Amino acid sequence: MFLHRELDPNSEALMRLYRDADLFVLPTFGDALPQAVMEAMASGLPVVASDVGAMREMVVHGETGLLVRPRDPTSLADAVEALLQDPALRRRMGRAGQERAGECFDIARNGRRMIELLHQAREERRT
Repeated sequence: MFLHRELDPNSEALMRLYRDADLFVLPTFGDALPQAVMEAMASGLPVVASDVGAMREMVVHGETGLLVRPRDPTSLADAVEALLQDPALRRRMGRAGQERAGECFDIARNGRRMIELLHQAREERRT
């Protein structure tokens, strides 16, 4: 295990870590909507994460990664091991996660959609 400190968002060092990884694991007790999960998915990594907060909004269990019960080291280890043992599954989940990140969490796409909704609400209010 390695600890990497002082990584800036979107820095080359951080992007290199995502590129070099086989999967992204976030065992957490309470991160409601962690940015790191979206970054990992956008980088094409399958995700193993605790099923807390809004994690299900990002990670689709069995499709883009695996969700495990919080505070359950056995299920966490089993999920990690399952992905480490199956490169094809990792690739499939990584591609699905990358697609999901682009479709659901892309700032440019979501920003345009938000502006469209605001214009629509303004027009509806005028009528």
